[in-house]
Amino acid sequence: MENVGVLTLVLFVVIIAIGVALGFLTRRRRRQRQQEVGRFAASRGWQFIDRDDSYSHRWQGKPFASRGMAHNIIIGQHRGRSFCTFAYHYTTTSHTGQVNTTQSHDFVIFAIALPAPVPEFSVEAEGIFGGKVAEALGFERIDSGDPDFDNTFKVKSDNPRFGALLLQPPLLQMLKSTGPWDWRLTGQDMLSYQKGHLAPELVQPRLDLMCDVLDRIPNDAWRR
Repeated sequence: MENVGVLTLVLFVVIIAIGVALGFLTRRRRRQRQQEVGRFAASRGWQFIDRDDSYSHRWQGKPFASRGMAHNIIIGQHRGRSFCTFAYHYTTTSHTGQVNTTQSHDFVIFAIALPAPVPEFSVEAEGIFGGKVAEALGFERIDSGDPDFDNTFKVKSDNPRFGALLLQPPLLQMLKSTGPWDWRLTGQDMLSYQKGHLAPELVQPRLDLMCDVLDRIPNDAWRR
C-alpha cells in the first residue's frame, strides 16, 4: 500500500510538472507571435495593438462567441482601403459525467471597411448537401444561375435583389478560380476569417483576396 501511495504521489507531481511546462511553452510561443506580428506591422507602417477585446464584440455570427479575446491587432490601409486583422481566441467547456473538458478555439479575423452600409451577404462552401438539394431542404440561399458556382458555394443574403446585383460574371469567375473561403458583407464591413493563429504571411494574401472581391462589386451596390 505504501508503494502505491508513493507511485500515486510521483504520478501527480509529474502531471503537475507537465502542465506547468506546457503552460510556459504556450505563453512563450504567444509572446513570440506577438513580437513577430508587431515587427511585421511596423515594417509596413501599420498600427499594432497587443490586445483590445472590444474587437471581439464588433461583429455577430461565425466565428464569434459570446465571449472572446482579441489580440495581435493590426490596423492600416491596403490598396486604398482601411482594414484591421487580429487573432481571436475563446474557450468552450463540455461536461461528461464528472469530467469537464475545456477546448480552445483560435481564428484569424480580417475586416475591410466598405464605402457604405449594405445588406447582409455571405459566401461559404456549399457543404455536403450540394446546391439544389440544400434549396429543397429549405436552406436560405441565392443562386447565381451558374451551376458550377451554385454547387460549390452557398450564398445567403437578407436582400435577394442586392445578392443578385453582386453575383455578376466577374465575381463568379474570380471565386471559382479561388475555391471556397469564408467571407461576408455585414453592415459597413467586409469580414473574413480562418482557423489558426495570426502570422505575418497570412495577412497580405487574404487582404488581396478581399480587395479583389470588392473590386468586382458594381458601383451601384454602394449607392443603394
